[in-house]
Amino acid sequence: MSSLEEMSKALHAYYQSVGKGNEYVDEQGVEKLTKWCDTNGMTLKDIDEDLKEPATECLIVDFDETFPLPPQFENADDAQKREEIHKILLQCRRGKAQKIALREIDQASFDAIGDQDVEQIKQIFAKYCPIIYNRGMKIDANLLFLLAYQRKHGIDVLCNLVDSFDRYRILYDPAITSSVWVSLQQNTHFQKLGALKVKVPTESGTNSTTYGDVAKSCMHSFSHRCCSKLMFENVQVLIDDSIQHVVNYIAAAISFISNSVRAGAGKQQIVPFGLDVAIAVGQPRQSEKDQKEAEDDEDDDDDDDDEEPQGGEDSPAGPYKDWVQEIEDKLKGNKLAYLKTVAKQTDENRRMFENIFKDFILKNDLSGADKERQHYLANKRLVAFVDRRRSKKKDANVDDEIFMYEPPNDEYTQKVPQRDELVNEWFFSASRTCLLPNVEYNAKVVVGNDPGQVTKSKTGPGGNIGASDHCNGGVITFSFHVFSEDKMKLYLYFQGQMIRFLPRDIKLLLPRLFVPNEDNEKYIADKTGDLDKVIKELEGKLLDTQFAAWLKAYPCEK
Repeated sequence: MSSLEEMSKALHAYYQSVGKGNEYVDEQGVEKLTKWCDTNGMTLKDIDEDLKEPATECLIVDFDETFPLPPQFENADDAQKREEIHKILLQCRRGKAQKIALREIDQASFDAIGDQDVEQIKQIFAKYCPIIYNRGMKIDANLLFLLAYQRKHGIDVLCNLVDSFDRYRILYDPAITSSVWVSLQQNTHFQKLGALKVKVPTESGTNSTTYGDVAKSCMHSFSHRCCSKLMFENVQVLIDDSIQHVVNYIAAAISFISNSVRAGAGKQQIVPFGLDVAIAVGQPRQSEKDQKEAEDDEDDDDDDDDEEPQGGEDSPAGPYKDWVQEIEDKLKGNKLAYLKTVAKQTDENRRMFENIFKDFILKNDLSGADKERQHYLANKRLVAFVDRRRSKKKDANVDDEIFMYEPPNDEYTQKVPQRDELVNEWFFSASRTCLLPNVEYNAKVVVGNDPGQVTKSKTGPGGNIGASDHCNGGVITFSFHVFSEDKMKLYLYFQGQMIRFLPRDIKLLLPRLFVPNEDNEKYIADKTGDLDKVIKELEGKLLDTQFAAWLKAYPCEK
């Protein structure tokens, strides 16, 4: 039989499986079952005796007044709910988490969403995600409804839809639109659920529609308000750098995150937190196809000198200008806590970011923030900015410069909201708001909350850089959203566009974004099988059990 600690761990895993993992641990890192036992003087022996009682008489069934049951129990009577909780507790007493692979989406769960749920979403996004909210979200009834749904029921519907769509694009059809994808015969999710009736609260009343139409609208809104989808077929510019070096940083970041979360499990509150790894890769190279088209256009221009030129200095198609400029000057200008260090070109050290993080804490005297029950990373977002603009050149005898720093200290970019107000989209909003601030950074201006400013914060060379800025193709960013040990999401940003990134995309996606030189092609060909081993290792560390269950439950194959 398991110990009380093992029972509590299994119960925590159950909460995580229904999207409520953060609710099981309080702000001091104390688990609910442990706290209840201490308050009521219950030992493991007492629990065993109590669980022998019927559910109606069992005391421990009441240890959590807001115990998260599956959606099918929402309209159940009290006796049925107690029976289910009793069953789950018995399973957890044996040390086995009674996991729900995927919460059910059904008519009852849609009917449970009301005006109050939508109003709460408005307040959360206005407070914590204004750069998204201020882009017309207030009147986007469908988007507000679906966000309220996923918050109430603990299932990442919108992100899972967008990410599933991107999996299809990567595997089968890069050019397909979300509207067409939703309507595919082989799209089992919408074949099963698309016709469900939905009543969407609006300012003028209620709009009766279908889940399929709501989802289609929301996927379009997500691309418009959060970040445009990454276009990776026939791209105009390619990253002129080493895929292997970039993968080394991805692997080191995943190892740092995985090791940190596992080390803190059961000891300290460490989740949620975020880490953005931005890599300055310098001037990209024009793709061969785009270069040929440009040459053809040049010939046409000879016949029409009066035609207005396309692109410009603020366009990714225009003359290249470096947006990043002097990183350290910007960090100093904003008085941010940071660490500057170097990494050698051949450094494949998986503990790289762990070592950098330790030095960052020491250098900025932040050890006091790492409390007994709460890790420094808890409810924080950090940025690691890797500068390869000079070091990527083969003849350059220069190491990569790495800056680890806290972004500006506000709820928009650094302070991850507490569990009752945290939404998935906060991480998108934070990355979009600021990756690297300009010297005179003004958060209110950037997010559009300063009515006195007619124009937004300065962008372009030397200006504030957010993940949705194209940077003329000179920056690629890997953004990690860490919610729990089994819910970690990674997104890739390039040219102001975004896509969900899985370890297998090292082979499936990165070659489409990088110059196909001899070194890159040899690395991806992987004749030794070493890269496949790395990918397998990373897949075992970067877990998102809910999304994995979603893909399994709703396959969409060509």
